[in-house]
Amino acid sequence: MAKNARELLEQKKYDPLVATLVDRLGVDGAAALWVRAERRLAALIEGSQDLPALEREHTHSFIYPVCSLYVEMAAALGREEALALLMDFAHDHALENRKPFEAVVKAPGGKRLLIRLFAMLQPRLFGKDAGFEATIGIASSDHVHFDIMDCPYRRHTAELGVPEICNLFCTNDDIIYGDLPGVRFTRAGTLGRGADVCDFDLRLTDGMARQPKKLLVIGPGVIGSYLIHVLCEAGHDVTVLARGAWADTLEEEGLRLHHYLQRTDTVDYPRIVRELPVDEHFDAAFAVMRQDQMVALAPDLGRLDAPYVVCVGNDMHVDAVEEAVHAGSATQKQVLFGFQGTAGHREADRTVVVRLGAWHLTLGPAHGHADTIARAFFEQVFCGSYKANFEHDMVWWLACHAVSVLPFCYVAYRLGCDLTRATAADITQLTDAMREGYDVILAAGGTILPEGDKTFFEGPKRVLWDAGLRVMAKTALGRLCVTDHCKNAVDEMRALDEAVMELFSQVPDVPCPAWDALRAAMPSWDELG
Repeated sequence: MAKNARELLEQKKYDPLVATLVDRLGVDGAAALWVRAERRLAALIEGSQDLPALEREHTHSFIYPVCSLYVEMAAALGREEALALLMDFAHDHALENRKPFEAVVKAPGGKRLLIRLFAMLQPRLFGKDAGFEATIGIASSDHVHFDIMDCPYRRHTAELGVPEICNLFCTNDDIIYGDLPGVRFTRAGTLGRGADVCDFDLRLTDGMARQPKKLLVIGPGVIGSYLIHVLCEAGHDVTVLARGAWADTLEEEGLRLHHYLQRTDTVDYPRIVRELPVDEHFDAAFAVMRQDQMVALAPDLGRLDAPYVVCVGNDMHVDAVEEAVHAGSATQKQVLFGFQGTAGHREADRTVVVRLGAWHLTLGPAHGHADTIARAFFEQVFCGSYKANFEHDMVWWLACHAVSVLPFCYVAYRLGCDLTRATAADITQLTDAMREGYDVILAAGGTILPEGDKTFFEGPKRVLWDAGLRVMAKTALGRLCVTDHCKNAVDEMRALDEAVMELFSQVPDVPCPAWDALRAAMPSWDELG
């Protein structure tokens, strides 16, 4: 039997949100808000009786209740805080919804059963009668892929004037299906995040390398630690270069990670060395560090006995690094550059990692495309949920990333590394500065990578982009993804700023008012240092 508005909002899943609102507004204020949301939801239900029954399963159970609550919460608390609170609530609820899927994939035959169920249920749950425009491309017992060109979540949230809420539902999928044992869930983009298609892909993977590789990782910081974890998880022979007290901790207690969004803990036991093992052969070496450290280390990387050297991190000096590696090498090497989109911080005996799903390593040469042999090799290395995402011309990919990162840093430093103080005007100016950075890259003869990224600063996608940034700023994600790193890596950010400003100096006629204003408003690098 269809539920009415009161029954929908009295579900136990909303109890944590009620408690949060009571804390913010008091008992009477929270109760009054809930009554208003119920009335709003009832009106939406009454006005949608002409929708197909399958589409109403989405609108009545998910879209309308959340949108009704959001509108009333925004009126009481402000749009940014309302969105942040709902994202926190949705995250916790998604973790509960994930548990049955974890139980399924751990059961004998459960992984293939899950994929078959997705293939069977797609026409009903994500078909035309449910309000979706979708095409299924692959449907087998180990792989299902379908593309969604339009969906009721994007459409109805836009019609209700709250398009930023659509990203909440996209994130639910990332948490529920991402990183399930033995199953890989990926989407290059989603409609709710401004992409033109939601390319939903679920496939079976045992996650273990059929031919384990001998790999060296230099730099067990936050990013390096997660890379080490996925390589160990895939069954490779992993050696880690570490020094000082942290090397002792890794050797005695293992590599302990707390996966913040997934609320899980892992421990791996790679081999630890304290000096660069130049007399050993490795199938590949990964150096994960700041660009100033990478430039200094490059000649030593050339001394390694490894056919592949991968330099991972923010780096605007890829040509100089590659030249130095080759100059110091007695053997032929391919030098590739990578970037991993994880964040977090290190604690006394563990590393806290912030990531969505399993994620990937963006990987490619400084110029041109990776050859087929290199692609095949790294596809064997990254054989589980974590994948190699090959890009071309990493010199420009990393430049695009740098001009996207620095405006966050400028704002964070001006606000004392407390992004919760950021206003809507700050976010607008921040996005404007990113767009100006892309204009500089184009004027300098570069390419915007990943392709299509510049569209996020234009039209409706700009609205969704700014909304996502406001959520991040107002929640713990802003601290974990931005300000923790800003506080602990001032030297790295200063070096990145100097390299980017060198690029800007090549095209002085390109106007950058937002960029210049943000940079001028922050403390000087000497004050920060």
